[in-house]
Amino acid sequence: MESVRNIGRKALADFFTAMTPQKAHWYSITSASCSDQVFPPLSTLLLIDPEVMNYMLEQCGLCFMRTGISSPQINSWHSFIAEYRLDIEVTTFSIAKKRHYFIRIGSWDKQRHPIKLPSTCWKQKIPPPKLRINFLTRQFARYVGLMNISNVPVQDNDMETDEESSVESPEETEAVLTSETIATEDCRLGSPDLPDPAKFPLLHSLGVCTTTHMNRLIQEIVLFHGSTSITFTRGNNRNGTLIMFPSNRTLDRYCDEFTKAQSSLTEVVKCIVSNTNSTEEEAVSCILTALLSKYEECFVSTCIERGVIEGSNPKKMDVVSTEAMLQEANINSGNARILFRHLRQFFGKSYFESESKRRLFFGDNDYPPTVDKKVLEDKTVIPFWYKRPDLLLQHQLKSMIDAEKLKLLQQLDIVVGGDHGGGKFRMTMKVNFRLSDKTTVSYLTQIGSVSHSKDDIVILKDTVLKRIGEGLRLISEFY
Repeated sequence: MESVRNIGRKALADFFTAMTPQKAHWYSITSASCSDQVFPPLSTLLLIDPEVMNYMLEQCGLCFMRTGISSPQINSWHSFIAEYRLDIEVTTFSIAKKRHYFIRIGSWDKQRHPIKLPSTCWKQKIPPPKLRINFLTRQFARYVGLMNISNVPVQDNDMETDEESSVESPEETEAVLTSETIATEDCRLGSPDLPDPAKFPLLHSLGVCTTTHMNRLIQEIVLFHGSTSITFTRGNNRNGTLIMFPSNRTLDRYCDEFTKAQSSLTEVVKCIVSNTNSTEEEAVSCILTALLSKYEECFVSTCIERGVIEGSNPKKMDVVSTEAMLQEANINSGNARILFRHLRQFFGKSYFESESKRRLFFGDNDYPPTVDKKVLEDKTVIPFWYKRPDLLLQHQLKSMIDAEKLKLLQQLDIVVGGDHGGGKFRMTMKVNFRLSDKTTVSYLTQIGSVSHSKDDIVILKDTVLKRIGEGLRLISEFY
């Protein structure tokens, strides 16, 4: 037979759990309270005589008698809370240099019912909230009856607003031995909270009549199955599936959750595969098709953002990348125009920067180069072109840097380099304008090109190097 201690502790645990959805308040653990208007004792909340309440707490190991006064044992309360995983808390607060013990029952709400400490309640004289807990007090009284505590009087409770609480006679109380008997008794009393027995016979027989009861029932069902999904037989004798969906506060957490190997989305796919005898790819395609149909705009924008499909502004190969591709493939200007025209006609848009932008970047069309050719003894013709750096700076200075920034110029750096590849030798020049505000304006352009398959320094000197070198010498002397 279950001990009196366990019956009392279970009764208190069930009551505190059922009170979790209610508005929170601080209550005095014992009847020796400084003000019942602000901190009503547990006995008042539970409609039980104070002496019987104190005796019950002593039997549960939560209080002890000292010099005729019942005093709470804080460590025992902490163990009790941890054992039953209760959402309550106990604390002490001194009033008029006398320590009092309080227990918080219910839940705080950040907007509608913010957190308050006992000191705040005492200073502001905050009364307890109005509660409708007749069913809970009746159920608790039955548990008290099982503890064989005689003379359990019922008193009026100012916090009750809907109807008067009542406790059955000792004969009826002694007959209440199981939860099924309690549910049957509630049905006999005609509790309006119980589900309709004709529509929900099983819930009615179990006595599930509050949100807390329903939550605990579902939690136990999930725990019993031990998985993220539950398959059951529906009324039409076909299988149905309940999937545990996570509850997170941020979209990033949901994104992390859904990308796990085993997630609720994975369970949805498995469910479709099982019910339709299809492949996983077909199930995923079904889900994506439905999402596209219901949320087309968001679906497409996300695909574009993730790079799955191209948007209205396709990414183009930049000037440097395009020119490097053409030179490495040894494609001349005429063949490049033919290639780009066919690609543009096939894809409907261009994916490469235009020839005019490439010429502007490398050849600088605004300042025309000097074009010439050299004929070798074997009659090999070597076409080349160049731009003298000194003349280029004079002509293009305004396009290189803004006139206002030019006033801040402290130092001018000119870097010239060249390399042979793809049957051509190319020279580029980079101009760095270093300003007094510690910023730098850079300008890069091509200043020479020699179309010859061999990297011959003699030919390079005779074509572009001497001429470009002369321009750099003049710049150095002038600067």
